[in-house]
Amino acid sequence: MFSTDPASTTRLPAYIPELDGIRAIAVLMVLTMHLFTMDEQSSSALLTVAPRALEVAIGHGWLGVDLFFVLSGFLITGILLDSRESPHYFRNFYGRRALRILPLYFLCIAVMAYFYPGNGSYFLLSLVFLANMAGLLGVAAPHGPGVFWSLAVEEHFYLIWPWLVRMLSRRALVWTCASIVISEPILRAVFATHGADVYNPSWFRFDGLASGALLAVWFRSTLASQRRSLIAAAASIAAAIAITIAGLPFGIMAKTVAGMSLRYNQATLVYVAGMLVAISRRSTWLTAPLRWPFARLTGDLSYCLYLIHLALLDGYMVVFRHYVPTGLTFPQLLLRAVVVLSASYGLALVSRRFFERPILSLKRYLTDTPGRGKIIYATR
Repeated sequence: MFSTDPASTTRLPAYIPELDGIRAIAVLMVLTMHLFTMDEQSSSALLTVAPRALEVAIGHGWLGVDLFFVLSGFLITGILLDSRESPHYFRNFYGRRALRILPLYFLCIAVMAYFYPGNGSYFLLSLVFLANMAGLLGVAAPHGPGVFWSLAVEEHFYLIWPWLVRMLSRRALVWTCASIVISEPILRAVFATHGADVYNPSWFRFDGLASGALLAVWFRSTLASQRRSLIAAAASIAAAIAITIAGLPFGIMAKTVAGMSLRYNQATLVYVAGMLVAISRRSTWLTAPLRWPFARLTGDLSYCLYLIHLALLDGYMVVFRHYVPTGLTFPQLLLRAVVVLSASYGLALVSRRFFERPILSLKRYLTDTPGRGKIIYATR
């Protein structure tokens, strides 16, 4: 079923453009939610203009982080599976991850620490990837840098997962992923019942990453075919619908125990279905929007966009409130979105050209294939 035949590990091309489009969807969900979330003074700005369905969709943009988790689990596990016989397996993986994640992340911490004075404890936690533990430790998280929490979850995953992929067989890895996917909502329900925060801590959020890992194993198995992948996608959607229907009497769409336990699973099942379709039907008309230039550009810039957009939004509001102490009107809300998006994309483009790419070029020294310095598996 999960063959170790080398042929079964070469089903996927080194670069899948559609994954940039999926990454773009994830970051745009988060950006849209933040840009159109009003403060108390402006709470009615959107209500009188936007249809209720649009408000609900925008309000669920926080689930874009879970799409990042699924995508990261898929990409990282794929990298590890494809290289686990490498003599420099750990060196190459951790070295390449460090080049991708750390320079821009530490730069953002340094800059934001200056603009958010009085939050030294939070930034110290962020330096060691413990931003998602701030609440548990009684440390206040400033608004803009609050996005660091999801980076902490992924880094904790990176610490553990390469060792499991190296040691376990494909079959054992599948069982490990399935155990995580099944146990996490139960764990969240137990702790949510006692009022615990189940949104930020890593040990409550690994099921999205494990779901992506299952996809990576699936597409490297002898079972993977376009037809079976589409059937699996349909089954995943059906499971999401079943969970929703079963959970409605228990308030699954609200901040109830059922909601805190299963909302992430609802979204993850939809995301898994989407990725099954995107990868199995890659390079076809069906997935063409994921390959559009804007989608690919946004996916390429997504890591920087995610890190900086909320801090830029805070900066905009500081200036705005200096001149307009009352609430935002709808035109002002749209203007804010245009300005913050433009600034975010502009800074991300500058960062890519003059900061990130020169650093990422060093990845060519962390490969077992001479001359292959191309970045084929970028996450975030």
